Amino acid sequence: MLYSTFRYLGKNCPPLALVIVCGVLFMPPAFGAPATDLPSTDKPVALPQPSGEADEPQDEDDKNPLSDSALSAPESATPAATPHTDKAGKNLSFGEYLSGRFAESQGDTDNGLTFLQDSLKRDPDNKEVLGSLYRMLILSGKIEDALPVAKKLVGVKVVEEGSEFTPEMLIAVDKVKQGDYAGAEKLLGTVPKAGFNTLLLPLMTQWLKLGENAIKEPLEAKNITPEARLILPHVYLNAALINDIAGFKEQAQKQYEAAVKDPRIEPFRAVEALANFYARNDNTGKRKQLVEDYLTAHGDSFLADEVLGESADAHAAPLVKDAKEGLAEVFYTMANIFHGVRAPADEIATLHLALYLRPDFPAAQFLAASAYELAGDYADAVTAYKGINEHSPYFMRGRIRGIYDESEIGNKAEALAKLDAIAAQLPHDVDALIAKGDMLRAQNHYKEAVGAYDEAAARANPPQRRHWVIFFSRGTCFERMGQWEKAEADMRKALVLQPGEPDVLNYLGYSFLTMHRNLTEAKKMIEEAYDARPEDPHIIDSMGYALYMTGDYTSAQEYFEQALERTPNDPTVNDHLGDTYWQQGRKTEARYQWERALSDEPDEETAKQLHTKLDKGLAAPLQAGAGDEKKPAKPAAQE
Repeated sequence: MLYSTFRYLGKNCPPLALVIVCGVLFMPPAFGAPATDLPSTDKPVALPQPSGEADEPQDEDDKNPLSDSALSAPESATPAATPHTDKAGKNLSFGEYLSGRFAESQGDTDNGLTFLQDSLKRDPDNKEVLGSLYRMLILSGKIEDALPVAKKLVGVKVVEEGSEFTPEMLIAVDKVKQGDYAGAEKLLGTVPKAGFNTLLLPLMTQWLKLGENAIKEPLEAKNITPEARLILPHVYLNAALINDIAGFKEQAQKQYEAAVKDPRIEPFRAVEALANFYARNDNTGKRKQLVEDYLTAHGDSFLADEVLGESADAHAAPLVKDAKEGLAEVFYTMANIFHGVRAPADEIATLHLALYLRPDFPAAQFLAASAYELAGDYADAVTAYKGINEHSPYFMRGRIRGIYDESEIGNKAEALAKLDAIAAQLPHDVDALIAKGDMLRAQNHYKEAVGAYDEAAARANPPQRRHWVIFFSRGTCFERMGQWEKAEADMRKALVLQPGEPDVLNYLGYSFLTMHRNLTEAKKMIEEAYDARPEDPHIIDSMGYALYMTGDYTSAQEYFEQALERTPNDPTVNDHLGDTYWQQGRKTEARYQWERALSDEPDEETAKQLHTKLDKGLAAPLQAGAGDEKKPAKPAAQE
C-alpha cells in the first residue's frame, strides 16, 4: 500500500536510488498524524470525490495534548549494532535496510516488509531494523506476525513516547484477545501516559477492570480521567457502555445522554449507542425523538438514517457485549479521532487493532474502508467493504461505495452495471443512482450523469434534507455543459434543502465571480463557506480569488499561499498565485507558478491558457470570467 500523500515521490524510481538522490538516508517514518484539534464528530463520511483526491491534513497545533504521531519512530533508538552493519562491522545489510526504511517512510508496506525481512536475515537481532519491521507489520494489518517481533522489542523505544503502538501495548492487546485482562493491565502500567495515551490508557484500563469483574459501583467519567480537558463525548460514551454491561442502567443512560448533549460535537457512535439503549429498554418515545433530532441537525447521511433505523428494533442486541469488544471500541474511538485530522495511516493501524480484537465489527470495517479511500488505496477499501456482514445496516452503503471504488481501479462499465442492478433491486433507494451519477461525472460524461441524477431526484419526491447532494451534483453537470440557468436553479435548490452547505456556497459563489455576476452575493457566499470550513484549500482559494477580482492582490496572495500549503499540487491554486504575482510585477515568480501548474497535469483547456500566459504574460489585470481555469472543488457524493 503506497499512500497517495507520498506516492509521487517514488512512483517510478527504485526506493534505494531515490533515497540517495533525495539525501534522506536516515529519514524517520512519515506515518504520523498531524497535530490538530479533535474532530467534532465521527459521523459517517461521504463517498470519495469523483477526482479521487483526499482532503489535505490540517495545520499543526502544538497546544493539543493529543497530538503525538502513532507510528512515528523515536528520535533516537537503542539498536544492538549499527543499523546497516553486522556485529563485526561488515557492511552486509546496508541496501536492504535503507530500502526498507525508505519504503516505510513512504507507506509502501509491501516493499518495505520485503526489504526489512531481507535485512534481518543478515542481522536478526538488530533492534532498529526490528522496530521498522514491527511498525510496518502493524500498518499492514499483520498483527499475528507483529507479535513475536514485539516480544523481542519489550523495553526498546521503537515509537514516539505517547504512541499507542508500543510493543507492550500490542502484547497487551493480544492478552485481551486471549482473555487475560489482568496480564494486559499489568503490561499497560509500563506504557508512558503521554500524547494520545493520555486518553487511551485510562479508557483501556476501565474496560480491563470490567473484564476482571472489578466494576462494583457505577463508573463516573472522572474515574476514567480527572482532567477536564479530556472529558470528551467519547469518554462519556465509554463510561456508559461499561455501566450498561455492568448493570448500572440508570447511570449508563445519563452518560449516553451526556455524550450527545451538544449536537455540534456529538459522535455519531454515541447517538447510535443511545438509540440502541432506548430500543433495548422499551423507551420508544425517547428513541424516536433522538433520531429525529439527529437527522434534523445532520440529516445529510443515508448511512446514518439506516443505522439509526436499525437500532429501533425492539430486539436489538447491545452494541458492545463484553470487555474484549469494549477494548475494540476504544481503538475505534481513537481511529475516529485520527479520521477527523486526516491521518489515514495512523487511523488504519488503529483499526487493525480494533479488528484484531473484534473481526466482525461493521462500524470499524466501514471506517477502515473510508480511511483507505482517503489514502487513495481503493483496492484495500474494496476488500474492507466486502468484509462487512450482509446483515449489518452498514452493508448496503458499503457495497455501493465499494463498487464506486472498483471503478477507480478496474472496469468502469462493469461498475456502472453493478450500480444499475442495485438501483433496480432497491426501487426506493437513491444512493446507487447518486454513485452512478458521480462516476459518470468523474469521466466527464455530464449528459449521462444528469440522467442518473434525474432518476434519483424522481425517487426523492418530495426531497428531504439529505437529498441536497442530488441537486448540487446535477447542477455542476449543467454548469459544465454550459446550461447555467439550470445549474443555478439546482444549486439554489440544494441550499434550500441544506442551508449554509459550504460546498454549494463555494461553487455557486465562485461561479458568479468568474461570470462577473452577483459579485456582492458571491463574496458573501464564499465568506460564509470559509467561516464554516476555514481549512478547506478550495474555499481558501476562492477567498483569494474574490479579493483578486477587487484588485487587492496583497490579501489575495496570502489566501492563495495558504491554500497552496494545504494542496501544493493543485494547478488552479498555483495558477491563481502566478496571476497574483504577475499583477504585483513579480513576473519571474509568476512564470514559476504557471510552470508548476503545468507540471500538475491540468486539463487541456487550462494547459492551453497556461502556455499562453507563459508566452505573453497578462497584458492587463484579469477581469472576472477572463482566463479562469477551473471551477471550485467537485461536490462530494452522499452516503
